[in-house]
Amino acid sequence: MSIVAAMNFRAFPAEIISKTGITSSTKNIAAPFDVYANSAVQFFRGNGGTSGNGTSYGNYIATAGAWTNYPCVVAASDAGNTVSQYLSGTSVGTGLLSNGYQEANDFDAGASVYIGQRSDGFYPLNGDVAELIVTASAIPSNEVTTLNNYLSTQHQFVLFNGNPTKIGTSLTASLTNSQITLSWPTDHTGWQLQSNSVGLAATNAWYTVSGSTLTNTITVTPSAAQSNIFYRMFYQQP
Repeated sequence: MSIVAAMNFRAFPAEIISKTGITSSTKNIAAPFDVYANSAVQFFRGNGGTSGNGTSYGNYIATAGAWTNYPCVVAASDAGNTVSQYLSGTSVGTGLLSNGYQEANDFDAGASVYIGQRSDGFYPLNGDVAELIVTASAIPSNEVTTLNNYLSTQHQFVLFNGNPTKIGTSLTASLTNSQITLSWPTDHTGWQLQSNSVGLAATNAWYTVSGSTLTNTITVTPSAAQSNIFYRMFYQQP
């Protein structure tokens, strides 16, 4: 099975979608699935059994965390016991479900599907689900890319890695003669490169460099009359 969701997390942990057991002791066991972020997305498969971790369910945890307060696309896809996960188009791991669990061992316990909260009330979503796609089969990476582009266009946000512990909005600069070439991560294409020749405290003095939202590298020629020029990346959410 697979899920692809346009999310905006406000806090973790945060439930995305689950179908768990039907008794008081199994409402926290996937039957057959449970997907939540904490902050790395955790994908559980199970049969709702009560015998515990190792025979009732397996899980796969993404290798990188999601972020809060900016939209992302979460994708988790499995076939057999192999899971692939993506955040806004970037792979965050492919691996096996824990405990040797096999997808063929799943069964539906007959509980309702919960979106944004598990049936036992744990991990309620603090945030928003703009759109959720669930399939009964695995989704290849090229289709994940297509769905990422669809969701970001449909819900009007730019795909990028919003985790501040990752590459963030770092700029690199090189100087040739009197020209400066500025580059930034490709997943920030669509952001505005802004300049300010007054001072960092002059909040009304930031101006967008023409053409910067269409690329991830641009060459500028600063005026020799300006003693200081500051640059920053800025995203204006729709």
